[in-house]
Amino acid sequence: MIALLAGCGGGGGDKTMVSGATGKPGEQVPAGGGALTGAGATFPNPIYTKWFDAYNKQTGVRINYQSIGSGGGIRQFTEGTVDFGATDGPMKDDQIAAVQGNVQHIPTVLGAVVVTYNLPQLGKTPLRFDGTTLADVFLGRITKWNDTRIAGLNPGVRLPAADIIVVHRSDGSGTSFIFTDYLFTGDGLVTALAVLRVMRDTGRSLGDLAGDLTAYPQVLVNVPVARKPPIDSLPGVAEQIRAFESELDGSGRILVRYSGTESLARVMIEGADHARIRAMADALASTIRREVDGR
Repeated sequence: MIALLAGCGGGGGDKTMVSGATGKPGEQVPAGGGALTGAGATFPNPIYTKWFDAYNKQTGVRINYQSIGSGGGIRQFTEGTVDFGATDGPMKDDQIAAVQGNVQHIPTVLGAVVVTYNLPQLGKTPLRFDGTTLADVFLGRITKWNDTRIAGLNPGVRLPAADIIVVHRSDGSGTSFIFTDYLFTGDGLVTALAVLRVMRDTGRSLGDLAGDLTAYPQVLVNVPVARKPPIDSLPGVAEQIRAFESELDGSGRILVRYSGTESLARVMIEGADHARIRAMADALASTIRREVDGR
């Protein structure tokens, strides 16, 4: 989502009043002429160029937009050197406070951000990734193309034992904001899409579907870890999970996975008996500490 940043100003009669970030009135633009200046995100620049050209032909108002990146757009908007800015990531609370709250976020464009890779050895064979794996690549926890986690997502693909060289923008990029936000929320987005698919296929509302659900107590334990070996390579943890799943006998669930962004193993257990699943979670956390870090 790309947002325009506009100051809160006003005007009357046959003039349009544009305010910068300082709250001071910008140039008064008579109907049929004048100019506006803006700066910010590079992603929407092609469509902005078309829009601004069409607007100029209809109104005579010229709009000069500099595609210098979201960070630059916020900075120039804050300094009051442009009439509006554009950013992929909304201004943070402290940035809004810096302009005395004198800002309006106006959504303008939707677009997709994708990861690309260059691995000629695979030819036209595509690779699959998930949010957790991508996060670990960009955090430097996965450094080889043949890492077991990448291999697990791509069965049958011969991956080279080559180093992964991560390339990313170093400036204040809104695209980077979108990507890192996904790395934090990707799993939740997948769940939301699955729920929306069920709603579409069944024609039922979310409230109606919620009536079919039985609420179970849930226990979540975060276990700090210094490394992240595959969970199924930890014999004690794997055996304990199987034993607890057998005990739950379909009346709950167990999920043990590493955080994609923190040095944590997450243990989540749901079941009818809160005291029992708490004991299970604590036992699993203890086993993880012992087998991963020898504690």
